[in-house]
Amino acid sequence: MSFAYRAFGLTIQSEIQLPLLQNDSDSPDIEIRYGKCPQNLGKATKHGLKFEANSDEFLLKVDGCADYYVTEGKKVTIQPRDKSESAESIVSLQLLGPVIAALLFQREELFLLHASVVARNDKAFAIAGRSGSGKSTLATALLDLGFQSLGDDVCALSFDANARPYARPSIPSAKLWKDSIELLGLEPEGLKRIAPAIEKLHFPLFDRFSRVDTPLAGIYLLTGEHGLGDILSPLSAIEGLSAIKEHQFRKIIATGESQQRHIFSRSVMLANATTIKSTHRGPKGTTLKELATHILNDTERWER
Repeated sequence: MSFAYRAFGLTIQSEIQLPLLQNDSDSPDIEIRYGKCPQNLGKATKHGLKFEANSDEFLLKVDGCADYYVTEGKKVTIQPRDKSESAESIVSLQLLGPVIAALLFQREELFLLHASVVARNDKAFAIAGRSGSGKSTLATALLDLGFQSLGDDVCALSFDANARPYARPSIPSAKLWKDSIELLGLEPEGLKRIAPAIEKLHFPLFDRFSRVDTPLAGIYLLTGEHGLGDILSPLSAIEGLSAIKEHQFRKIIATGESQQRHIFSRSVMLANATTIKSTHRGPKGTTLKELATHILNDTERWER
């Protein structure tokens, strides 16, 4: 039995259930199936602790979970090592993280930022930052101020003929710690962990999720720190390009000259097309709602 889903502007046919994704019925662009993965890649040009890669293949081995083999940006083969029901959530977690990133790198259609992304008034805004900086929490707080989510943790961008970036809808769920959910005034009871050993929870966003590609107007780069002075500070072109390079999603997976050229050219296009603002949390005592309102007010002044 297979299931059909939609994410990143692509239709996914999968033998594994992915309840975080929205259902779809179009002809598949991507096939995910169970099967046997190779022990290694004969022509790997990049090696990591758990992965091997070349321009057309990606092999990830996760102890106690599964092996994943990605080919030609079209197929994902999963060989589970643990077939228990509790292991399936871990399989999905890896599948919708580094595995799908490797597939998208192979297709060279999208540029990926490690960022949450929200939309309002036909404009999208990425909330980027290092792990733990609070981007998922802030992006979720913005939903109460009239924004819609386009994705948590991964901002998938395409570019039109005029080099204008568009944020594509990805996964209608946010990964949040229990205390973050409570800080947002929401109820964590009944939410599922993203994996048995990880205390983060899946917070569904289906009712506040946009399914429309939206022009990206700007990027807020969270420092995760409190500070005095202006909460928002525009970066120079060079600083912006450096920030984009730092916050590419799973950039270590990219391999080969073609993928590297693709990443560099899209980084330059993105830096030229958007304004990037360094964003701190304000003085100590600034609430999450106050920070979210500050960003809301800034987006209302944003020029196209």
